[in-house]
Amino acid sequence: MKRLNIFIIIILLLNLNCEDSSDVQIIPIDTQTPLVKITNDLYSSDVMRHDVSIDTAWIVVDTIYMRVGYSGGCKEHTFQLYALNYFAESNPPQAEVVLSHNSQNDRCRQFITDTLRFNLSPLRVLYKQMYSRPTGNLLLNIYEPQATTVAVQNVNYHF
Repeated sequence: MKRLNIFIIIILLLNLNCEDSSDVQIIPIDTQTPLVKITNDLYSSDVMRHDVSIDTAWIVVDTIYMRVGYSGGCKEHTFQLYALNYFAESNPPQAEVVLSHNSQNDRCRQFITDTLRFNLSPLRVLYKQMYSRPTGNLLLNIYEPQATTVAVQNVNYHF
């Protein structure tokens, strides 16, 4: 642990010496939080469409948290967040994202609530590539896997 802390301090000091910090790509230290996957098709077969309801969503730094509910209890369910590889032009731009849910064919009926989290830094990188600006705002419109309308609208991602 001490070596990891020293490594992080060295990296931070090296970043302070960079003349143009916009060239530094931030790599998440938290490897337990899955990255949002950027795609050109939110309706591809990769996006699993099993029922889940999103109650609320909020963002802290580069991590989005979602309070969700779904039926199950006998098998481990998996979730992934997908975002389109372009933004809707508005001020600020908007990103369409969908929560993918794979129930693993769990037939149990217990209602489960959970808080999911995903790292949004790939959206920040995409924003930088599209707008040539290192900082900005995106409004996220989040869809449930089985829905065609937005479940949670205009979640502000400021970076």
